[in-house]
Amino acid sequence: MLNSTFLINLQSLFLLIVFTIISFLDINRKDSFVKKIFLVCNFLCFFSFFTFFLIIIPMDDISQISKILQLSLIIISLSYFLLCLINFNFVRLRLLYIPYVLLFYVATTISLLINSQATFSANLLFNNKFLLSHILFSLLSYSLLTFSVLTSISVFLLEKNLKLTDKKNVRFISMFPSFYESEKITVRLLYLTITFLLFSFVTGFFYSLEYENFMNFLFNKKTILSIMTFLLLSVILIRRYFFGISGKKIFNLVLMSFLIINFAYFGLKIFE
Repeated sequence: MLNSTFLINLQSLFLLIVFTIISFLDINRKDSFVKKIFLVCNFLCFFSFFTFFLIIIPMDDISQISKILQLSLIIISLSYFLLCLINFNFVRLRLLYIPYVLLFYVATTISLLINSQATFSANLLFNNKFLLSHILFSLLSYSLLTFSVLTSISVFLLEKNLKLTDKKNVRFISMFPSFYESEKITVRLLYLTITFLLFSFVTGFFYSLEYENFMNFLFNKKTILSIMTFLLLSVILIRRYFFGISGKKIFNLVLMSFLIINFAYFGLKIFE
């Protein structure tokens, strides 16, 4: 079993390297051949992550944080693949997505090597629909917020690049979606993020009624931080709708939300 996990993880790394190389090729809407290779490689990365997760999920000696990180990696890679199919602008964000997913893969691999004592019950996950839904909705909101950060970074860099002279312009930034498209996608992703966060609160509430004390759920550190993220994202959208907000401020607030939710989902588990 250990040999199979090592080989699958090695395969994931190889596919990520190939995916990274392909990402530096010139990909445009009309160039269907290169675009198809990019999408196929993207899907293979997801499939490799998913296969690895199926192998480690029944293992009792694999830590809870490792399994959650691996599941997050699956949802992020699948989300990116689907978003690329829906909107070509996400393909144009590949130079921001690639460093993030590589860092996430490294963090997941390191957590597997550390092997902390907090184990995760696969039976509890798959036998309880509220817990499963709560985890999936939470990770979907995390995934969408991740892409909101990437698109807001795109807005921020485009805004900065416009202020530079032609000699100082950073050329690769022209590969990103336009300022208007990046901002529009960011806002749509934020709406989806708070929707899935709301669903995660509801499913977590019903799970707490069935298996835990509701007050413990309500005053849980993860729940409090998730509510803070929800409120901060709501403030961004409300302020933008009524008063308008600059790309730099959107970037700062979205990044703050992203750091809060990262600490809620992963940081707290490291310190437990």
